Amino acid sequence: MARPATNQDQLEVRQGSIERSNVDSAQSMVDMMSALRAYEANQKVIQFYDKSMEKAANEIGRV
Repeated sequence: MARPATNQDQLEVRQGSIERSNVDSAQSMVDMMSALRAYEANQKVIQFYDKSMEKAANEIGRV
């Protein structure tokens, strides 16, 4: 996270220059891929839990 400018910083404004992003695109992609994998893992846990609950409900109903 960027820190705010202070009086000691050397700031310069240039007309017609292109502003660069403060985002590291490679790190952003790695973070997004990690989030996707965590989401998929959690999704599989929920599916397993759902199947377990369905099986438990069906088998208890038979007894």
